[in-house]
Amino acid sequence: MKNKMIKSMVLFALGATILSSCQREVEFNSLNKGDFTDTIGSLQDLADFPIGFAVDNPTFENNAAYRNAVVSNASMITFENSMKHNAIVRDNGTFDFTRADALATAATAAGLTIHGHTLVWHSQQNGTYLASLGGTAPPPRPNILLNGGFESGTGADYTNWSKFNGAASFSAGTGGEVRTGTRSMKAVVATDNPGGQWRVQLASDTMRTTVGVDYRVTFYIKAAAPGGTMRLSTSPTAQYQGDQTVGTDWTPISWTFRAQDAQTRILFDLGAKANTYFVDDVTVVDATPVPSVDLAQVRISVDNAMKTFIQGMINRYKTRGVTSWDVLNEVLAEDGTLRDGTNSPTEYYWFKFLGRDYIANAFRYARQADANADLYINDFNLEQGNQIKVDSMVALCNRLKAQNVPITGIGTQMHITTNSSRAGIINSLRKLASTGLKVKITELDIRVNVGNAAAYVPDEFSLALQAEMYKFVVETYLKYVPAAQRGGITIWGVDDPRGWLNRADRPEFALLFNANFSKKPAFAGVRMALQGR
Repeated sequence: MKNKMIKSMVLFALGATILSSCQREVEFNSLNKGDFTDTIGSLQDLADFPIGFAVDNPTFENNAAYRNAVVSNASMITFENSMKHNAIVRDNGTFDFTRADALATAATAAGLTIHGHTLVWHSQQNGTYLASLGGTAPPPRPNILLNGGFESGTGADYTNWSKFNGAASFSAGTGGEVRTGTRSMKAVVATDNPGGQWRVQLASDTMRTTVGVDYRVTFYIKAAAPGGTMRLSTSPTAQYQGDQTVGTDWTPISWTFRAQDAQTRILFDLGAKANTYFVDDVTVVDATPVPSVDLAQVRISVDNAMKTFIQGMINRYKTRGVTSWDVLNEVLAEDGTLRDGTNSPTEYYWFKFLGRDYIANAFRYARQADANADLYINDFNLEQGNQIKVDSMVALCNRLKAQNVPITGIGTQMHITTNSSRAGIINSLRKLASTGLKVKITELDIRVNVGNAAAYVPDEFSLALQAEMYKFVVETYLKYVPAAQRGGITIWGVDDPRGWLNRADRPEFALLFNANFSKKPAFAGVRMALQGR
């Protein structure tokens, strides 16, 4: 998971008792002093299910200490980014496997298997290619007019504009005379000139236009008094808009003209009626109609693109160490409904084009490509206190099973903090296991800088809290997930400085290894849980 704020309850319980910070410190000093110092040996040697880390290139190939920390403790890795859609798919829809192939080769040479991440997700995709499939709004047409807001210039001068015929006093509109920004065009026309619109003209610089193509001019205008009038015109070939009545409120006006010249300027003709005029936010765009969308064909194209990526990835890597996949990633919103992109127009949501059927079809396409791989649905915040999301996940998976969809397991990311609800973690793992599917903790990390301090170094107590939480998570997994359903536990990163949560303005120390790859108390906490201590 990338770029998410992890919502956590500010509660830390030991047993059923809620302790204050001081009380907890006493508890740790009395019960656990020295417990988190046993870091000798491998984690994987203690587990009968996969222990994994999220890694990426070039670090895994080129940093021997990093690689050794992984290889000596894990049996499986997950590529943090190298298998995602935007790392594989080019703008024209073809695949570039170079980066993922290199990491797969290095991993298998080190004796590791691979958990594939991820096949269908709304984020980290090649948006250029997906948008070309249709069904999405075309990008806005560019404004070919310069300084349409009159922001550039000084006093009565507006950069990229010229004043003709001189029958008005020009200045910069300010304050309430401005629609947006800090300036507008202000023209005081002192006398009526019936039929003399041309006596006051404000002309744009010439714009490059294509002869025969329609262009739409849009602008906002108002006058100080009722009864104003104006029109637009073009040059060098003159075309005229009909006279427009101008009121005292900002009003949008549009005019479409067909270009007669390779270079065209527009002119505001304001001289017919005495008044004070204000103009702002002028745009000129290509007005060529956008072809209508064949939604049935779009659906076919989108479904084919999803199938092609799923099967292209699986067929490529089923003989290169990948034994399981996150087929679907983060399909649920926090209220338990399916994500449909309503509030995220810049991301590509498969649900928007394919409906809920895309979930079942993704699993079916994956199974067609590999009869043996474990196929997971993966999500985050399933351990949160309100349990709405985990209940929805359980209901979804039970429904998929009833429909004979070839789902193998559920991945719970578990990006948590030392304050996260232990009851939520217990309830989540119990409920996920109740489906009978495999359960995999796919992206485990535990934050210690829970206050998001800009300058933070964890003390011994905070590291002990973290170690205890790691220990608790693994113990809870072993207790509530039957052995046959244990898909494994993956730590989402190796050393703290390279962790996805670590930032210059908010340092974080969420992983098992320090910067020099020495083992932290958190490592000992995982080790103790695997040993049953």
